[in-house]
Order: sequence, then structure tokens, then C-alpha cells
Amino acid sequence: MTIVEQLMAGVSSAALIAGAVKALFPGLLIPALGKKKEYRVSYSLRLRAANSAYLNKTFTTPTDNKKFTLSVWVKRGKLSGIVSGVVLGNTANTFIAYFDDNNTLNISNNGTTYGSTAVFRDPNAHLHLHIVWDSANATVASRCLVYVNNVSVITTAYSQNTASTFNASGIVGLIGKQGTQSRYLDGLISDVYFVDGQALPPSTFAAADVNGVWSPISPGVLTYGTNGFHLDFADNSGATATTIGKDTSGNGNNWTPNGVSVTSGSTYDSLVDTPTNYGVDTGAGGEVRGNYATFGPLNGTSSYYALSEANLKKTTTSGVSVEEALSTFVIDTADENKFWVELDIVAIGSAGWTLGLSPDNGISRNAGNAVGYGYWYQASNGNKYINNSSSSYGSSHTTNDRIGMAVDCSALTVTFYKQTGGTGIFVSQGAITIASGRYYVGTALYGNPSTVVVNFGQRPWKNANVPAGHKALCSQNLTNQTAILPATFTGNASADGPFIWANGPITAVTINGNVATRGTHFDAVASGIKLRTSSSSYNAAGSNTITAYTAGAPFKYARAQVN
Repeated sequence: MTIVEQLMAGVSSAALIAGAVKALFPGLLIPALGKKKEYRVSYSLRLRAANSAYLNKTFTTPTDNKKFTLSVWVKRGKLSGIVSGVVLGNTANTFIAYFDDNNTLNISNNGTTYGSTAVFRDPNAHLHLHIVWDSANATVASRCLVYVNNVSVITTAYSQNTASTFNASGIVGLIGKQGTQSRYLDGLISDVYFVDGQALPPSTFAAADVNGVWSPISPGVLTYGTNGFHLDFADNSGATATTIGKDTSGNGNNWTPNGVSVTSGSTYDSLVDTPTNYGVDTGAGGEVRGNYATFGPLNGTSSYYALSEANLKKTTTSGVSVEEALSTFVIDTADENKFWVELDIVAIGSAGWTLGLSPDNGISRNAGNAVGYGYWYQASNGNKYINNSSSSYGSSHTTNDRIGMAVDCSALTVTFYKQTGGTGIFVSQGAITIASGRYYVGTALYGNPSTVVVNFGQRPWKNANVPAGHKALCSQNLTNQTAILPATFTGNASADGPFIWANGPITAVTINGNVATRGTHFDAVASGIKLRTSSSSYNAAGSNTITAYTAGAPFKYARAQVN
């Protein structure tokens, strides 16, 4: 057949080229042409507001201060507070993009501020923030565009040809901090692209994957412009502008990290918690990529403890009550998988339960909700607690000890380990038989001060001999299950209603025969719904029923939701 005949028969041009080359050079190995390589985000950078962490860079004369594009993936930590919600700023205090006290997203340039109607109250996954500054545009609403997960969330009306005060000569740009004020981002950022002089759509940097989920893609060859850069945070050999803050665009526009640590331990800020799933878990920790578990502020708020450092740190603020801080993931024994978790005891107060499994029963962990049900390891005496019954088990533990937990879903066991003083070997305290079901990972130390830091595998394990086959609690290691709500749940008649696990976002729901309004009665989150009403129509004290719902992609793939 001629080339024309082959094309008409449906043979691809890539295959024809490969065939021609092979005919000319027999024996030459030809790579597949036209096949797109999977795009992978390898690292995120944790910015700890409590450590005043941020990045800074001085801009030179821009290619065009009336036109730029910024693309960044963000995983929120602390909710409800501009103090911990700043994404971008500058030292002149003339530009800021931030989540405010009401969890709306705002952008401000030279004192003119616009905000979203939508709220962003989902810390369970990553979201894509995309900002286009195009002030020379004749269309008013197109002069500044702000998207989250490819949805326009802010309508602006900046005057035509308004200069950007972020991309300006001599300005010190900030990532994760507002101006000279003590306002920072508490959370994770990854895959930061900035293009000076072009207004690019979100589809340049992300697209819907096979599950319909908005996901990172390669932007291909970019013309970055003078001040353009790409931060992938992949060089964690040092906390400097030429390592963790290195610009990989080729422009050399490196960013200086402040308050960032790449020293091994609980303050290690180079994490593999990213918006792309890939890798094989060998049991080393800090290797498999994907969305990772943290402690979850949606499982109930409390005046007795606070979460910080991207929700990996829990600190008690009062010794009055014992309350659980629970993970953003559940471990489902039906998965027949094995998981490993580590907890560093930074400081310990009166005592409590350092680490354990709490059943997924749809009950909110609000103030006054005591611990006990499930399977726990007690600090003061080393006892095990099984469904609120204490009995002898292992060694007591205290400040500087490290606790490990191995969950074997096939064998239906949980085994706690202790590393005395945070060094040496982890000593097994013995296997405990558990019932089949779904469990949150929790901690419930009490007494002031008590501080613990959890590691679900987003950084390397401290146990060099993790039990064989045990994996990190990461989306890459989850089975691809269908998102589904339980038929009933236990309500609390509180505006801070229960979080209901669904293994995926629920975008519409009928409760007790009433159609609930998203963003008012409930928030859709990456792994279920969070009720936000005390109305008995949706959150009556006691049993409530769910009769209809609309589900998104399984949690394994889901993004942080917009409400």
C-alpha cells in the first residue's frame, strides 16, 4: 500500500513515520510516537504558619505588568482564618490572594478587593488555584479571572490597564505570606507555574482525567517571560533558594524559603502528598505519591485541642476533656490491605490514648464527646482500650517516645509498637483482634500541654523495619471503590454537624425527605459530606435517614470541593 492508501485505511502518521525509520535503519529500537507520558507531581512543600514559613523573591522589570498567569495546587490545613490562609502577597502590602475568616477566596490589588461567594472548607484533598491577570482586556470581567478546579469563582471589575502590583519591578513577591503582617498559609503547595506576559487558561496546566477529575497535566513548552518560573520543590537536599526553592523553568528565578525544614523528623516539610497518584510502596515511607491522610478538622471542632502544621500536629489547649482528633481517611477492613502509622509524642500532659482506631459511626467528635470506643493504646499505664474496656497490654509511654500502629485488614488485627525516646527499634506490644468495619486513625491525649505529630507516610518512616506489606495511608494505596453514603447517620442537632464518610464527594443529598442545599445545609468534601445546620430536617439528634444522593468520583481520585 502507498502512504496515501495507508492513511486512508486508518494507519496513524506516527506509525508510518516509525515504520519508515525502521525500514531505513533495521534493528533500531523506536520508542512509541504520539503516546503522552503521564504527568507526575513528585513533591509538595509544607508551609507551617506556626513557624512563619513562606517563600520570597524580588521581581525585575516584567515582560508585561498588565498580564500574567499563575497556576498552583493547594491543600488547606487550618480553616477559618486569614492568619493561616494567605497564598500570595508582597512586602509592599499591595497584593494578596487569600482565604478569609469565612473561608471565601479573595484577591486584592492596590486596595481593590473582590471575593468569592463560594466557600472552601475542604482540607481533605488538593485543589487547583488558577489566576489570570489580563487588565488590558476590553471585557471588564476578563481583566482578572480566578478559577478553582476549572470553575470561575470570583467576578472582578478592575479598571482597564491596571498594573499588577505582584508582577512589578523591584517588588518582593511572597508565596504563603501577606506583606509585613503575621499572616501565612498553613497547608501544602505544589507544582507552581508563573507565566509573565501571557493570559493562559486553566486547561494549559490541568485537564479532566479518565475519572472526570480535574488533574495536573504537562503544559508543554512554555514561554515564561522575564519573571516567569516553575517551582516543583523536588530538590530537598537543602532549604535554600537553589534547592527547595529552585526555579526549574530555565529562567533562574529561584525563591528563598523561610521557616522551611528539610531536616529529618516531625518538622520535615518536603512531603510526597501530591495531586497525582503513582509509585510502589516498599515500606520506606516518603515514597508513594498521592493524597495523604492528615488529622481532620471536619470530624468535629474542639476548644480542648488545636490542629496545626497542615493538620499533622495536635496540641491540647485544656486538660478538662478527652477528645479524639481523627484522620481524614478511614481504613476499611474490606480492602484487605495493611497500613502503618507513626505518632511522635512531643510533649505529654496528664495521659490519655496516644493512638488508636475509632469506628466510623457517623457521630461528630465535638466538645464533650469522650474517647473509648474502638481500639486504643493508653499512655499512662500501657493498657489497651477495647470499646471502652481497659485491660493490661504493653509498656507505658511518655514525652519523646514514638508509637507505631500496624493495621492488618485481612487478619483483622491491630498491633501497637513503641520506640523509647524516639531512637532504636520499635518493640511490638502484641496483636489485638479487631472487628470488621471502617475505622478512623485517632489520637486522644489530654492534659495541658500535650503535643503529638502524626506521619501517615507523607515523609520517611522512622521505623527502618516496618512490618512486611504495610503501606502508607495514601490515595495511591486505596482500592478504587464506589462513592456511597450510608442509609442512616447519627445527628447532633448542632450547626457543627457530623462528618459522614462516603468514600467520595456527595454533591446533592436528600435527608429525612428534605432536599439539602450544598454550601448551606452541608459541604461536599472529597470523602463525603459535612453537615452545617442544627435543623432537625437535616441533623436531628439521633437517627436520620438518607434517601437520595448524587456522588462524584471515588475518594481515591477526588479533589477538594467548592461549596
